[in-house]
Amino acid sequence: MNLKIFGENIKKERINQKMTQEQLAEKADISSVFLSQIENAHNTPSLDTVWKLANVLGVSIDELLGRTIIKSSYIKKELLLENRTDKERKFIFDITRTVLSKIKDDKLK
Repeated sequence: MNLKIFGENIKKERINQKMTQEQLAEKADISSVFLSQIENAHNTPSLDTVWKLANVLGVSIDELLGRTIIKSSYIKKELLLENRTDKERKFIFDITRTVLSKIKDDKLK
């Protein structure tokens, strides 16, 4: 885990949600000093603390770790539902099924 990226992402999300360190720390049941140390990459949180912070902030752990993920709401809105014909949706589902089947087959080998 890159502590610097993790801390920056916590701080960015906290500020976006207009929360102080004290408010986030209280909701996550940690001290504000510990939260400051996490945000500044001076301390490594436990998995439990990472989970609590992600839960309070309403984001995934992957997002806090700086990993790029595609949210399911984006998939539903942009790829599957809006502005797509039934034929296009079926085509997307068929491609997805094929890719998932290939992934499963490769894992079993």
